[in-house]
Amino acid sequence: RRRPTRLRVKQVLAVHRPAVVLSMLASWQLTAAIVVIVLLTPTLVQTGFGIDAATAFRGNSLATLALVFGCLAAGWAVDRIGVGRALLIGSLGLGVSAYALYGALVSGHHDQFVAWYALAGFCCGVTGVTPALMVAAFPPEVRFTGLSFSYNVAYAVFGGLTPPLIGWLSQRAGVLAPAHYVALTCVVGVGGAVYVLVKRPLRY
Repeated sequence: RRRPTRLRVKQVLAVHRPAVVLSMLASWQLTAAIVVIVLLTPTLVQTGFGIDAATAFRGNSLATLALVFGCLAAGWAVDRIGVGRALLIGSLGLGVSAYALYGALVSGHHDQFVAWYALAGFCCGVTGVTPALMVAAFPPEVRFTGLSFSYNVAYAVFGGLTPPLIGWLSQRAGVLAPAHYVALTCVVGVGGAVYVLVKRPLRY
């Protein structure tokens, strides 16, 4: 008789813990980009900066369209320069664009909102690096389990906590709180990129 195989999740957590942590942190950045920049910003700019609804959602539509091209650019970058460098450049771009978007509003440049929002949407394309990173982080025999466990747990936790956390931070850190939060996840993304470039843990 064949010996029973170990539970895949147990095997992933026991043997591939660094890959799980790396994948969950990448999923955190993905969550911040999508939830904060794409989903919450139209409401946040209306309540925090007085942007009218039509302008807010016009900016959101352009940002969503730009996200499509940003993901394509991220995939191209992964093929050309690798996951680590693509994640590093994308994380820096997302952090800078988040501050540019909210900083322009703080400075009163409401007429620049749509343009900066489109740029931030494009930079959210760094989320396109995450699937490539996660696929390469696990060996084939546990890839499906490792990827699905890491992504779903991380997205459930961070996706559920991010909206109330942004509301709480906005009351204490002011209207730049969303940009601060996205920038924090970008710092995590830069750390993950450095880890990938130095340790080279990914499998291709």
